[in-house]
Amino acid sequence: MNPDAGGPGRPRPTSRGSDNRRPARRRPSEKRYQRDSRRTTGEPLAASWAPEAGARDEDQADSPRTVDGGEGSSSGRTRSRRAPSWRVYALPVLLVLTIIVAVDVARTPGEDAEHTAEEAPNSDATGGAGGTPGTEPAEPSVSFDANPSFDPDVISAELPNGGPFPTTGAGTYDIVPGRSEPVGEGDSLHRYTVEYEVGFDVPLDVEAYANTVEATLSDPRSWIGSEAISVQRVDTVEEADFRVILISQAHAKLKCGGGVDFEASCRRPEGVFLNAARWVRGGRAFEGAMAQYQAYLINHEVGHYFGHGHVPCDIDGGLAPVMMQQSWSTSNDELHELIEGTGQGGQAIPADGKVCKPNGWPHPTVE
Repeated sequence: MNPDAGGPGRPRPTSRGSDNRRPARRRPSEKRYQRDSRRTTGEPLAASWAPEAGARDEDQADSPRTVDGGEGSSSGRTRSRRAPSWRVYALPVLLVLTIIVAVDVARTPGEDAEHTAEEAPNSDATGGAGGTPGTEPAEPSVSFDANPSFDPDVISAELPNGGPFPTTGAGTYDIVPGRSEPVGEGDSLHRYTVEYEVGFDVPLDVEAYANTVEATLSDPRSWIGSEAISVQRVDTVEEADFRVILISQAHAKLKCGGGVDFEASCRRPEGVFLNAARWVRGGRAFEGAMAQYQAYLINHEVGHYFGHGHVPCDIDGGLAPVMMQQSWSTSNDELHELIEGTGQGGQAIPADGKVCKPNGWPHPTVE
């Protein structure tokens, strides 16, 4: 028998003096932390390791949380499941952030990185030593036209698309200084100047233009290829037998209007006039081959000075004669329809279906 226990009917002594209240019975230790048992203020916080049977349903998950002292329990307090601790979410987030920071630090160049661009071997488009091969650079287009395919549905005589050209000028001319030795084997020497209209509203490189004229007329494929004539560039009008003059679009309409409403160049008694619109844009038949077109433009108009008139395509699929009006077309049918009844000089153009390839030279096979 427990010596501290009182006999029947006797109050048990307490530590509170003469207070007759009976002390609370202590629960057995194995039931002390049993689920749903009331916890005393002296008990430590402890988690139950016995999971509830069954799955938690949505209503339980969404039910409002109550604290001790609320209604809904036999002890006057409603108990609810604790929401997961913030640590459950914080720790994975911190782990991810740590990994990101570590990778970023590893990728950040150090102090020596400033020398990388200067000391690294060249590894540009073709791939430098030690570098990875790059893509091959795009091959530049030789076409000046915004539509390199030259839509066949557009009439060939239309001016191609392209860059700006002089539309107006002052109507007077300046000589580009420069002289050459006589070129060619012919006994008949023809001297010429290279000139341009003053006051172009769109500037052109007149030096490049003059060099192109001289190089073209000095080429064996040009008129000197006949071995009947020679040419020489001079820089005074008094010495010249003919003049090659680059003029604005508006001035070309004034000088070269011939009943056809398309950009034209021409030869007049005072000079050979080259339309700047054609010089910059070319002709559709040449499909953007500007060096060939400019050679054609010079040789064709100078050919008029040498007494040659217009001719049709003579061999279907062959090179066009330089005196064919290739600025407008290399098709006999198109030219026949275009110039019929306009008074254009030279041979009549038959509608025979022949189409030639563009050509810029009177003697294209001469070397």
